[in-house]
Amino acid sequence: MKSSISTLVLTVLIPIFFVNCSSQHNEKWQLVFQTDKSGMIVHGTKNELIKLVREGYPIRVGWDDMGKTSVEHTIAVQFLTIANEKEVFAQLEPFWAQRPNLKSDTLSVVPFGSETNWILSSNGLRSSMMIDKVNDTVVNYKPALLGYPIKWYVKK
Repeated sequence: MKSSISTLVLTVLIPIFFVNCSSQHNEKWQLVFQTDKSGMIVHGTKNELIKLVREGYPIRVGWDDMGKTSVEHTIAVQFLTIANEKEVFAQLEPFWAQRPNLKSDTLSVVPFGSETNWILSSNGLRSSMMIDKVNDTVVNYKPALLGYPIKWYVKK
């Protein structure tokens, strides 16, 4: 009896323990959905993205401009909306508008006096609002294509 319990522990429980421990340390951000600059899906499905949002996985969104110079942005999303079972909207934390200078070996950022508020969506659109802190004004922009690929990452 003792030998069968020992065998069970050695052959079943210990491997489960090690697999469980190692899988917790291998969590990585994975690209699960992407639209191109015109909002067309080029990677993944909206249904899978919706499923992962509903399951509570951490989400990051990113966009990039890979022209003559290269700029990539990513941001963690804290507020997500699923609308009509077909679109996901990511409300981004406000961030300060910037204009990087990429013509040198260092990145210079010239801050503007405005705060940017965006909602990015799984259809490639961006809704935005700019709060101009210098002139104490708010400008709302109609939803429009972001004009860059939008990438959705999930930490699994």
